[in-house]
Amino acid sequence: MPAPSPAQVEPLVTATLDQGAGEAAAAAGATGYMHRAYAESLSEFGAPRPLAQSGGWVLERGIEGSPHADAMGCYPMFSCPDWSRLRADLDDLGRAANAPVSLALVADPFGDHDEAYLKECFGDVVAPFKQHFVADLGREPAEFVHAHHRRNARRAAREVEVEECARA
Repeated sequence: MPAPSPAQVEPLVTATLDQGAGEAAAAAGATGYMHRAYAESLSEFGAPRPLAQSGGWVLERGIEGSPHADAMGCYPMFSCPDWSRLRADLDDLGRAANAPVSLALVADPFGDHDEAYLKECFGDVVAPFKQHFVADLGREPAEFVHAHHRRNARRAAREVEVEECARA
């Protein structure tokens, strides 16, 4: 059986940001990784900072021994409802008086962007991070799950008890 082909490679992007001024507010209607509550749930890693135009969130954290901060995308990937506005957000962020000195994130592999656009946004570094595979769950598992994974699942099923629960 041939190996599945990668759907997309999650790009790891980093940028060095210039100093300047700018403010942000969350886009209305965001869900999942794009929701304010998700960014706030990660506040132990940094202070959530909204990106007003794209609707995404980054986490800012102080740099030990320095008055400066850096920023990172929310784990496990950065998502936003309007990728076309991300560059404007990053320009605003870079001009903010309290701008982070750098930003690193993993872009959502299903986001509305391509590598060229990410390079426009993050001129300094855009690099493949991980390959992910996408499976059509309407197909039979034998068509896309390798035989040794199916064997391991059968072996595990003999060792555990699984109870299917009715949906609420």
